[in-house]
Amino acid sequence: SLIQVSHDRGTYPIQLAGHRYDDTTRPVEESMFILGQDIYEFGGTPDCAVMSINTYNKIAARQWNKIVPVDKAEAETMGNRKLGLEFPWGVVPFRVETDCPDNLVYLLEMKTWKIVHLTGKLPEDIKEASGQGGFFQTSDDTVQLRYRAYWNLMCSRPASNGVCSVDSTAF
Repeated sequence: SLIQVSHDRGTYPIQLAGHRYDDTTRPVEESMFILGQDIYEFGGTPDCAVMSINTYNKIAARQWNKIVPVDKAEAETMGNRKLGLEFPWGVVPFRVETDCPDNLVYLLEMKTWKIVHLTGKLPEDIKEASGQGGFFQTSDDTVQLRYRAYWNLMCSRPASNGVCSVDSTAF
């Protein structure tokens, strides 16, 4: 059940903005464990850790980058198929996002996130003045389709998500 609070983020920062853990002196894995514990105490169970490719590679090199058999019929190769941390509620896999800053790691409960549209409808195609749904370019025989959408990413329970700061230079 959702915690009923006012809309003042200053009064209820965790319920309305999520958890934040800012101790860059700890290793990133330990920071993730502490953040996960804080989220769990508020009823959340994150199922995805989002980080930059640099953070992922540095964690893999420091912790788990061993010779891993990918397929028994093939030769062993260097690397990992996937990485994750084991929490009491299960393994939280790492997901690499190219736009994620190197100094942040996000723990997310994906079922609390959804994309919503202002009108509640699918994107609408933009009609030309003639009533046609596409813009015809006669010079190269192509059709350009245009759509109008007002989408927003919405989180129904921010207290089930969090972000931790990591020292990206300490790897």
